Amino acid sequence: MASVAIPSRQPFSGVNALCIGLAGCALSALSVWVGLGLCLAAALAVCAFLYARRCSPREQAVFLMFALQLNIFSLEFGDRLNDPGHFYSLRPALPVAIMLLSLLFWRVAAGQEHIGKLPLLRPLIALDAVYWIVTFIHPSSPYFFRGLISCTLLGVNVGIFLLFLRPLLAEPGLLDRVCRLLIMFYTVYALAGILMLAINLAGLDPHDYLVQVDTLGAWTMEQAGADTPTPHPWSFEPNTGSQMAAVCLLALTKAFQPDERHRYLLFFSAASILAGLMLTFARGPWVGFAAGIVASVFILRMASRRHEKRARPHMSRNIAIVSSVSVITYLVTVNLFPYLKGVLLGRLLTLSPEDWQSGTMFDRLVHWIEFIQAGLASPILGHGADNYKVLLPPPRVSENFIIESFHVAGIWGPLLIGGVQIVLFRWGWQALRRGYQLQEPWLAPALCAYSGFIVAAQMNPSMWGGFYWMLLAIVTCILHQSRSRGGQSAATAPIHGMPQFSGLGFGHSGGTL
Repeated sequence: MASVAIPSRQPFSGVNALCIGLAGCALSALSVWVGLGLCLAAALAVCAFLYARRCSPREQAVFLMFALQLNIFSLEFGDRLNDPGHFYSLRPALPVAIMLLSLLFWRVAAGQEHIGKLPLLRPLIALDAVYWIVTFIHPSSPYFFRGLISCTLLGVNVGIFLLFLRPLLAEPGLLDRVCRLLIMFYTVYALAGILMLAINLAGLDPHDYLVQVDTLGAWTMEQAGADTPTPHPWSFEPNTGSQMAAVCLLALTKAFQPDERHRYLLFFSAASILAGLMLTFARGPWVGFAAGIVASVFILRMASRRHEKRARPHMSRNIAIVSSVSVITYLVTVNLFPYLKGVLLGRLLTLSPEDWQSGTMFDRLVHWIEFIQAGLASPILGHGADNYKVLLPPPRVSENFIIESFHVAGIWGPLLIGGVQIVLFRWGWQALRRGYQLQEPWLAPALCAYSGFIVAAQMNPSMWGGFYWMLLAIVTCILHQSRSRGGQSAATAPIHGMPQFSGLGFGHSGGTL
């Protein structure tokens, strides 16, 4: 693991310059054919390559994080409604990740880098390989070429996992910086959305691309309140809500550590992101957030049973804190935006047994059943990437990655995806049983965030985004470091000199990762 880092500086050869020029020309020619949107992507890709040549792995990870946060700004081209097979959405992180991966594979081909032993990389590469194989054996699919693009996108997402995991394993202290930057990004993002709505309600209407105004009935699936204006931040979509749920859980759980110097800032960040989470109007992220809170209580109970009394967390106090933060955030947000109460109530009622058939969740369930039935007709060879769109009216997409993978790749898709989750669960269970949450400061927060995100992502296409693969790399790094510590567990390690633990994060020993 000691040789996984890219050196900080490398000589800039004529071959590299030629490749950069060719890449820039190719992307520029493509932009002339498609539209001006790719001109920005070409410039961003070349800048990313030049930047990556001169920066350390730590700086590369931060640069890619920033690009991922800009993914809310997508460059869309094609006909979304009439011809979804020729509709494309280019996001800023894609060219950045491709250039960073090109640099990495250049070093792998030259024998300067060895990545084959990185944890969980092989099953993820196998998943993408299965997608490619089953797509190629179905050339008659009406979405064949669009499916090849999805296979490429999945490969880039696996590459994002690789680009984060390498420096996280090689650079001590980078994990803490990445997690705190992630919380900072989404705090600013949530506050910006709240500010947009506040300006809208004050009568100074922002640009249409910042705030979209719909009616209350459009969100609650009923006629009541059909004429009530309901402003909504344009970028607070369900995928963003899943990300907010995960980061909110990350900040909230980390804030419980009594030795955390910025715990009050973390509580403020959690409250801000929670307010943004409510403003997404997305039920899946709400359910995911609740699941993450349940996971945090489970981790807390597990720690209280495994460790001596003075190191046990005060579960009742922390539950009271979570409840207080949630209730106060709700009351403040509802008073600031009065229409929000009706939206929240109406959206939640669509999940009830009486009304759920009137909401979009019922439509999703119907389509998922169709995907499963079609997948059972070819459980070994699948139907190829994106072929599920034959069963789905455009421009909708599959909102469950596991069910989609069964339709695409047969039984191999769920086996590979489920296998990764089982491995993570087994590693996390072992780490918690051995008390490693007393040594790894981000172990419990990351597990809670990942649990909430996985639940939320089963109701929207969040697992296709780069955020999931970054979060997967963070969780994998934490669990791998816990396993690499050897046989010393918190139950046998000396307590002298360690902080007293009373929260879900359980503190750390000097910050060593």
